[in-house]
Amino acid sequence: MSGSGLEPRAAALIAVAIGLLTAAVFSRVVFNGFITHYDDAVYVLENRMVRAGLTWAGVSYAFTSECAANWHPLTMLSHMLDCELFGLAAGGHHLMSLLLHALNAALLYVVLKRMTGAQWDSALVAALFAVHPLHVESVSAIAQRKDLLSTLFWLLTISAYLRYAKKPTLLAYSAVALWFVLGLMSKPMVVTLPFVLLLLDFWPLQRTTVRNSEGTAESRQVRLPISRLVVEKLPLLALTVVACVVTYGVQYRAGAVATSERLPVAQRAVNAAVSYVVYIQKTLWPVGLSAFYPHPRDTLPYWQVAAAGVVLGLITWAVVRRRAKEPYLAVGWFWYVGTLVPVIGIVQVGNQAMADRYTYVPLIGLFIAGVWGAVARLCQWQIGRAPRAVVMAVLLSVLSMLTWRQTGYWRNDETLFAHALAATENNALAHTTLGQTCLGRDDVGGAFEHFGKALEIAPTGPSGHIGMGDVLFRQNNVRAAIEHYRRAITLEPDNAVAHYHLARALGMAGEIEQAVAHCETALQFTPDSSKVHQKLAELLSRQGRYDGAAEHYAAALQLEPNDWEARAMLADVLQRMGKSEEASTQYREALELQPRNAAIHYNFGVLLERRDKLEEAAQHFEAALRLRPDLAQAAQGLDRVRAKMGSNAPPAPDSAR
Repeated sequence: MSGSGLEPRAAALIAVAIGLLTAAVFSRVVFNGFITHYDDAVYVLENRMVRAGLTWAGVSYAFTSECAANWHPLTMLSHMLDCELFGLAAGGHHLMSLLLHALNAALLYVVLKRMTGAQWDSALVAALFAVHPLHVESVSAIAQRKDLLSTLFWLLTISAYLRYAKKPTLLAYSAVALWFVLGLMSKPMVVTLPFVLLLLDFWPLQRTTVRNSEGTAESRQVRLPISRLVVEKLPLLALTVVACVVTYGVQYRAGAVATSERLPVAQRAVNAAVSYVVYIQKTLWPVGLSAFYPHPRDTLPYWQVAAAGVVLGLITWAVVRRRAKEPYLAVGWFWYVGTLVPVIGIVQVGNQAMADRYTYVPLIGLFIAGVWGAVARLCQWQIGRAPRAVVMAVLLSVLSMLTWRQTGYWRNDETLFAHALAATENNALAHTTLGQTCLGRDDVGGAFEHFGKALEIAPTGPSGHIGMGDVLFRQNNVRAAIEHYRRAITLEPDNAVAHYHLARALGMAGEIEQAVAHCETALQFTPDSSKVHQKLAELLSRQGRYDGAAEHYAAALQLEPNDWEARAMLADVLQRMGKSEEASTQYREALELQPRNAAIHYNFGVLLERRDKLEEAAQHFEAALRLRPDLAQAAQGLDRVRAKMGSNAPPAPDSAR
């Protein structure tokens, strides 16, 4: 009785210890910022619906819109919850990711313990999952919340499946399906889960063996037909098919799978084979990790491709050969191979060869095979528990230190991509990102150097040309900037950023008609961009097309109601249109948002003067002069108003005298 009472308590303590270990190893992540030139901007920083927190409009957006070429409404809702709780304080977002990873590690232990009954083997697998450096990206990149959330539902699905396997009922199966759907709504990579459940039927659940009423296996070991287990999974497989179709459609519409059309099947296949082996290599020796690994295209040596094929073939042959005596080897290996299929690059999404984040679930398979296999060998060699515990402690300590160091690289864009340059070769994306970072701090020379290197590596990369155009634009070499923007559009006609930047440069060059055309094209690809609406409004205003300008300023304000600059510009346009009352309203709201802006005070004063509201006009001219004593127009306006008011004029402020 005492033993049965102590076991659940020990299991709970182990789960808590794994969670605390995870929190300790990843604790520095809460001091990191957003990765502003990566997907964090798309998911949070530049996503107005997410920044608004949890709203009914946000919930509708999460379920009906596509973000970052994905449909994952629960992930978007989790980001909205973060913004509701923490605003744009990056530490809060990182804290939520850390807690999810700790919960996943503890839950993995609980699930493995329930499946296998092996307490310490399960604990070691969960601890390896918790502290392995390959998982740093999934935890440190706020945009990878989908990894953490989908894995939580992955594990909850398996937990529900254990109850179903023990007592198959419709209610138990419904719970399995529900958790699975929630996983699919967090990240479509969960589509491989039904196949993993089939693996678990083989081991450790041994559902292919008929059991008698005492719960022991029949001596005849009668096998149930695999067809029955497959049929049992058909509803889940149907959900998988639907998720695959939806995901492919979303990514195709977003242009994320366009790379597949540019990469021959042979190049994708050989990269996939090599990536399988490289992931194993980085699991065993997790150094040289990078936020981005450039795709090798046709540069992989033949010997490397052949070696990868041989390694994969030999491992598969070995685990299949040992499947009867050591079934965990086959289950772990095929877990690893199968769960990587959606992201291994056969259907290429993006320009990366591989990504650390893709290993978040697949490594569980390798850890299962490795831990159970190693323990079996150590027991066979009669290695005692104490030496095994020492080896385990040393291994976890080394991995924890490497993870601690790797987490520090994710502090900001510059530290992350400077490390990426050190860890990889010919990384054009890293150079481009560092170039953008340099521009952000007005280091035009550094930006020029990085964008130049990016174009040397990838002369057909639109981002490099856009970046170089931005550098030249900053240097007032507008004509040269225009050429780079045009080159980017030639390479990628639907690149909204290139069209927008070209419109900006053409506007600077005085070619307003062309600028308007490119701005309208950018708006077709990004209809929810406030800055594109504003730029188009500005260009239309310069053409004297005030109705259109007012319309686009209003559209920009619908997207960003607190944009004081757009509101002030709308007020200026309405004033030119003779809509004085509407202009006054916009000026007042702009000043509520930006009360210390001299230009807004001056322009509002001019409007009030025209409307013969002289006392109020004088107040705004005076406010403009207090903020900018050198603003001659405001001093002149105040003099005019004082002259009109005559003896009723208030004394001029000191700054106007």
